[in-house]
Amino acid sequence: MNEANSIVGVLNGIPKDLVDEILVVDGGSSDQTARLAYANGYSVVLQRNKGLANAIKQGIEKTTAEIIIVLDADGSHNPRDITRFLQKIENGFDLVVGSRYIEGGYSYDDTFFTRIGNRAINVLCRLIHRIPINDILMGYKAFRRQILESIDITSQHQEFDVEIAIKAKKMEFKIGAIPVIEGRRTYGKSKLNPFRTTLRIIKIIIQEGITGSHKKG
Repeated sequence: MNEANSIVGVLNGIPKDLVDEILVVDGGSSDQTARLAYANGYSVVLQRNKGLANAIKQGIEKTTAEIIIVLDADGSHNPRDITRFLQKIENGFDLVVGSRYIEGGYSYDDTFFTRIGNRAINVLCRLIHRIPINDILMGYKAFRRQILESIDITSQHQEFDVEIAIKAKKMEFKIGAIPVIEGRRTYGKSKLNPFRTTLRIIKIIIQEGITGSHKKG
């Protein structure tokens, strides 16, 4: 939403020889984001409901791809990393998360407080759910479509990142990570509300700690 200054650069950086479909899910931008994407030949989906998770789920509904890659439109995620995400998937992984906190990864966008908060949530997820990654909140990820066809995702917002990892782990999907370098957003400000988002994430972690499998059907 409202990423007109960065959207074209991000889209043009995606390796077209590896990617079959590119969808821009626009969450009601008041600037030229959607128009610029469309004018440059990219498909645009107008989001029906609010929230990051809703945007991702609606985008997936419009695709036929077996492997889904999600990345931000603000320029903080490097599209060239898509090659390594796909290599990891081809090596037998079902969900691959970009990690800022393993060797080779880094974030130029983290502040002292966000780094501490992210690490605390990662520790909590490892203790309760034994998630085998240490950057569960990173939005840059790749996963097999089968995951969302097998589990029930109830999130509407940023807690999607935690929910998909926890439920994929419960269903014994293979989870891994690759190092990524997160840049600063190219323009504008984040739409994230840190306090509200943290509460939602903690709620999901605790709820999932006391529930069983989430297999559909």
